[in-house]
Amino acid sequence: MFLGNEASDADSIVSSICMAFLKQQTLPEDAHWCAPWVQCKRGELKVRAETDALLRRAGLDPDWLVYQDEWQLPESPEEAGTAVAINLLDHNAMSPGVSRNLPWAPSAVEGIWDHHEDHGLHKVSDGTAEGKHAGALRPPPRPCRSRRVRPVVRRAR
Repeated sequence: MFLGNEASDADSIVSSICMAFLKQQTLPEDAHWCAPWVQCKRGELKVRAETDALLRRAGLDPDWLVYQDEWQLPESPEEAGTAVAINLLDHNAMSPGVSRNLPWAPSAVEGIWDHHEDHGLHKVSDGTAEGKHAGALRPPPRPCRSRRVRPVVRRAR
C-alpha cells in the first residue's frame, strides 16, 4: 500500500500512484497487488480541482483510485490474511486517524519517501518474524530513514 499524506494534494496522490505502479512492475504476476491509497473521501477530491485536472490530463480517471471511505485496512494483521506493507509518501509519520483506528499499522511501514525532515517515528522490517505480529507483519527492528528527495532546479533554455 502506498499512502500519501492527509492533505491528499497533487504531489501526494501522484507520488502514490507512481510508486505503486513502479513497485508492481518489480513483482511476479501472481503477487499481491500494490495500491495507491488516497487519504480523503471520494467526494472530497472535487475540491482539489487542480489535482482532478492533473489526473485527467495525464489520462488517469480519478474514479479508478481507492479512497479512504471505500477501503479500510483490516482491524488486525491476522484479518488481512497476508502481510500488509505500508509505504508513506510525502509525509514521514503515520496519520493520527490511521494510527488511532489501526494500532498495528505504524509497525507495517516498509518505507518512507518524503522531502521533509524525518521525524524518526517508524522502523523498517529486516525480514524477521518475531514479536506479537509474527507471521502476518514483521515488527521492524531498526530505525527507518526517509529517502530525502533533493529538488533539482534547472533553468529553461
